[in-house]
Amino acid sequence: MKSNHKNTIIGGLLAVVFVMAVGYAAFAQQLTINGTANITSNWDVHFNPAFTGTTQVDGVTPVYAVTGKLSDGTTSASTAPTGSITYDSTNTVATLSASLTQPGDSITFTLRPTNYSTGLNARAAGNCVLAPGTGESGLSVDGLTATKGHIKFTVTNTTNTLQPNATAASSSYDSITVKAEYTDVSTNESNLGPTTAVLKITRTYNQANS
Repeated sequence: MKSNHKNTIIGGLLAVVFVMAVGYAAFAQQLTINGTANITSNWDVHFNPAFTGTTQVDGVTPVYAVTGKLSDGTTSASTAPTGSITYDSTNTVATLSASLTQPGDSITFTLRPTNYSTGLNARAAGNCVLAPGTGESGLSVDGLTATKGHIKFTVTNTTNTLQPNATAASSSYDSITVKAEYTDVSTNESNLGPTTAVLKITRTYNQANS
């Protein structure tokens, strides 16, 4: 009698284990994910490297120089102001060099941060950040202005939500304008200078909501 009772209990336990095993198999099967997901977006915001010289790009002249005159109307002590724009290997840091020789000289630089991303909007996290260029000494930075001797840089920038997949006709870029001007009004030619100043500009962009 006891043996039959014991066998009944063992049989019941085996049945419970069997039911649990079948239930777990069904549950595990329901959680199986048979599929793949592909991420096609990529992040790529940097300066347009075509904006470097005096040749127009998209109707804009990146480096535009103006020759000034001394207060006596002469220009014999001067040469035309010159400037250049260069970029680092990732096109995320722009370096501007301005050579000015007399009051009234100025150079206007144009930079164009552009959203080359696929499927991602971008927006600047803040204004441009200014710093002395590599090897530069004596350049003082205050917000969006920088000065060295008689030369003063003034920076203005736009802040838009930049659309992805950059094209010249799209709203995929901001504009940064930098004016370097000779601020001294002295007519004493021996006091002219310094003639060259080098400025480094960076700007941080983050992903923006659609």
